[in-house]
Amino acid sequence: MLTAPMGGMKSSGLGRRHGSEGLLKFTEAQTMASQASWLGFEPILGMTYDKYVDTLTSLLKTMKRFHLK
Repeated sequence: MLTAPMGGMKSSGLGRRHGSEGLLKFTEAQTMASQASWLGFEPILGMTYDKYVDTLTSLLKTMKRFHLK
């Protein structure tokens, strides 16, 4: 079988340990996410970052108060 992992111990087991089988055994999948730059979560119209944070925070609190998503 061509896709069978190599076996053995020490040097003869390198195919199993450092191949796809070994990577899957000793690693854990993680979700990675990044913010798209085109969504516009940057301060606008020359607004300072601190003012922008305050404005966005108050907007989110208002939305929460009125049960808006």
